[in-house]
Amino acid sequence: MPTATDLCGLGMSPFLASVIGNDPQTVTCAGTTLGTAAAIRSHIPELVAAGGATGAALPSTAKVGTPYYIYCSSSTSAVIYVPSGQFLNTVQNDTFTLAQKKAVIMIQYKLNNWSTNLTA
Repeated sequence: MPTATDLCGLGMSPFLASVIGNDPQTVTCAGTTLGTAAAIRSHIPELVAAGGATGAALPSTAKVGTPYYIYCSSSTSAVIYVPSGQFLNTVQNDTFTLAQKKAVIMIQYKLNNWSTNLTA
């Protein structure tokens, strides 16, 4: 998938390019609750977890059908939170623990409902 910069270079408006482009982001995990977790702002985040601060939160503005390809590059696992009141694998306000050196695809398959597809 092209990045937003690639799409702008082809003449696409910056706003539209930012919506559909895939720009990688390194997220340094923070906190241990949804309220203190670091914000995921990219469709391709790399999570870096250290010590007891292991949280990262999916955006409440995520679009239905847009996948998030999340990789944990740390030597410790990271906890991924869905937005408050939303469901993960049919459980409200659930979390997903992503093991070190693993990847997961998370997608909001319908409004306020997320699913996971863990890679090998």
